[in-house]
Amino acid sequence: MYNVFFKDKSTHDFPLLVTEVGRRQKAAEQIEQFEVPYRNGALTIRSDRYDSYKRKMKMMCTDTDAIGGINEWLDGHGILRTDLDNGGFFIADVISGLDNGKYLRDIDTFSVEFSVEPFFYLDSGEIMITSTAAFSLINPGNIYSQPLITVYGSGDITLNINSQFVQLTGVESSITMDSNLVSCYRDTLNMGSKMTGEYILMDKGTNNIAWTGSVTKIEITPRWREK
Repeated sequence: MYNVFFKDKSTHDFPLLVTEVGRRQKAAEQIEQFEVPYRNGALTIRSDRYDSYKRKMKMMCTDTDAIGGINEWLDGHGILRTDLDNGGFFIADVISGLDNGKYLRDIDTFSVEFSVEPFFYLDSGEIMITSTAAFSLINPGNIYSQPLITVYGSGDITLNINSQFVQLTGVESSITMDSNLVSCYRDTLNMGSKMTGEYILMDKGTNNIAWTGSVTKIEITPRWREK
């Protein structure tokens, strides 16, 4: 039997037995192919963007009085973990779950289907790293990550990670850039007008982080991941 964590609870919090958890799948890249006259084979255009996939799990409830709570739990969007996938987590949505009527008529295993976003996020990438001087980080994943970066300082600052540059103007105390949400802010204030450049992506392998300007420290949650 397996254990499944979703949002803030696990199957151990309910009278549930998990018989199948499905399998993690490699992220499928969105590609286009074109037949070009006089060319051998199709021309393949890669997007570096990836599709979600479906992951079906089978469970059995041993107490029908708990069905309402199970349905409430197995709903919506959140972090998904299984004890088959150690060292990280997925982000997923429940797209089908327990059918009350069918279950009450015929007590048997039921299926829960998740739509899983294409990446496996490493727990090591959720640890915030703080530095007051230039430093390097090694991305252990097999694809770029979309970090959360907060720069503390004042005035005009240029942040440099490998060949990427971001200019921040008129910083007051701090500014945060979330490359996943494509958002720049301080507390609840939108700071998009103070940022020039593309949102940072952290490459596979070594990432060299440096800056110019009046910076007291930088915080990075790198969000390492695998496809």
